[in-house]
Amino acid sequence: MSTQDDRQLGVVDHMAAGPVSGSGFLTGPGLFEHPVRYAVVDGRAIHDGCIDMGPVDEVEAQAAEVAARREARLTTAFAGSEDGDARLTVTPFGIGLPSDSAFLWPAGQVAYAIDAGLPNQQRVTDAIAHLQQNTGIRFTLRTAANAGSLPNWIQVVSNGAATSSSSAIGMRGGRQDLRLADAHPWPILVHEFLHALGVYHEQSRSDRDSFVEIKWDNIQDGPPPEGENDTRHNFQTKPGSTDYFGYDYGSLMHYHATAFAKDTSKPTIVPRQSGVTIGQRNGMSPGDRQTVAKMYERFFEKGYSGVWRAGSGRYALWVNDTWDGFAAKWQQWSADGLRLVDVHVRPVRDGARYSGVFLPGSGGHALWANASWKSFQAKWDEWSRQGLRLIDIHVANVGGQDRYTGAFLAGSGGHALWVGASWDSFRAQWEQWSTQGLRLHDLHVHQVAGQDRYTGVFLPGGGGHALWVNASWASFVAKWQEWGGQGLRLVDLNQHRVGNEIRFSGAFLPGQDGYALWANVTWESFRAKWEELAGQGLRLVDFEQVNPASGALLDGADDLPAGDEIPAAFGGIVSAGVSVAAEDAMAADGQGAAELDGPVRTSHEDTGSGGAELPNVVMPRTAADDHGGALTGAENGAPVSAGAGAGGMVRDDG
Repeated sequence: MSTQDDRQLGVVDHMAAGPVSGSGFLTGPGLFEHPVRYAVVDGRAIHDGCIDMGPVDEVEAQAAEVAARREARLTTAFAGSEDGDARLTVTPFGIGLPSDSAFLWPAGQVAYAIDAGLPNQQRVTDAIAHLQQNTGIRFTLRTAANAGSLPNWIQVVSNGAATSSSSAIGMRGGRQDLRLADAHPWPILVHEFLHALGVYHEQSRSDRDSFVEIKWDNIQDGPPPEGENDTRHNFQTKPGSTDYFGYDYGSLMHYHATAFAKDTSKPTIVPRQSGVTIGQRNGMSPGDRQTVAKMYERFFEKGYSGVWRAGSGRYALWVNDTWDGFAAKWQQWSADGLRLVDVHVRPVRDGARYSGVFLPGSGGHALWANASWKSFQAKWDEWSRQGLRLIDIHVANVGGQDRYTGAFLAGSGGHALWVGASWDSFRAQWEQWSTQGLRLHDLHVHQVAGQDRYTGVFLPGGGGHALWVNASWASFVAKWQEWGGQGLRLVDLNQHRVGNEIRFSGAFLPGQDGYALWANVTWESFRAKWEELAGQGLRLVDFEQVNPASGALLDGADDLPAGDEIPAAFGGIVSAGVSVAAEDAMAADGQGAAELDGPVRTSHEDTGSGGAELPNVVMPRTAADDHGGALTGAENGAPVSAGAGAGGMVRDDG
């Protein structure tokens, strides 16, 4: 790939090199006194082309201090040389993220200031806007008024006519300069800000040789010819740093193909995967977003999860809104040809927040929210007789009482609902209704007085199906992978708390399409994955958040987050217009609305393949019982004791 080709891909070569090099130690996120080589550029030690280690005299003094207190002196591998470099004689020590995470910006809050001599300061504004749009990191401009409360900050300064920009790795304490060349655009500044957040170059990963080939013979290695710099140190790996997720060829942090080349018509880095490009400087990749989210996850709430299936066309997601805001969005997007297929309710101190997944659809549909069981059951019965079928239910403890919310779509044929049942009752009903041509499509698990209670929505279906409940993450993901290979697809995921643990439960139905699962992550990680997978032809079909344990709800409102303590309402669809005002669809007990097209009659065909020969599998799990079993026959389940569950008979309204 030529340099010209690189630039057409958004590449800007902003790396520095110098004729004088030295040896020092790099400490930052994932590294502690890690031996590196650096170039001397304008009196500063620059590693990897743009990582600013500080003034050379300070770096040299630190290196001498470190060397003096080390007893073990072992050769460290350097830049592809099996024999190493005699000047690097101190082995890495304590490599890994420092236990106090001192190099991450606390709470993901970064203070910054702009030097008056920096031209085109709009670049800083644009770079920060890009970072805040794609991460949970928030930037605060440091001024004379707030300087006392912001002792650590990034000072963006001009690097003049230089062809390089640079930054330190992570938060260093006090003022740290980020040098931006006057000619460099804002994506270069994003690259340097990511260094300041603690992100290394992608090709510095310890596993990089499995993904790219370094062409050492084309890397500048010093005279001859006269004036050539030795830049081999820019290709060192960071074996003690953390490799987040998979290798990302599209990372904003990856060198371009001809970085530091002797002959720029030939590459210095060759991807081992065909059809990929490296070195883009257009903006953060999905992998970059995930890396920042993972690095800083201890500062943010986790618990967001999703299930994806292959799909096309428009799609939408709206999360963490009040009832009025959510109802307005539901009405607006319904008019745009989208239908709510999954709903989640999260208790907060001032009530509840609603989230929903929307996919293309038409025909009758309805939503009933925050209802008592009596109200919800009555609405389920009423709308069933009008050609609607409940497809998703969520139970949330609001104000100390269980409240029911459900999404309805047009449908026909047998259907059933079983609510608030013990495990034995639910399993028996699941087995019995399976023999009557019903399949579990939606599952909800929550605790009542310290006991797990199971709720399920059953719709017509055939072929193989499975249920895995109350499992650890390791157990659940293993079963998800196993059954995925056997022609079953996860259609609904539930998370609930048991003490300090999160337990996972899921319903599986036949399928041969693409699928994905992303679980128990921060909001920014989830949002990035939702956007990334949508571009790969996958659509979110189920959205989950971990609600507080029931004990927390009953102990008082102070245990719940305030509405302004959770992520703000977010979502969108392609070509979505401005939100319209919602009509108030409140009832005395429960709230919602329906748009009915009259009875809808559709044929149901068993289109399952691959999973049809699988037995119906279920795994009851308690703290003392973590084993499963297979149901191989068509026998009916045991009778359900009175009060064990609430719900309906198998009914067919037409």
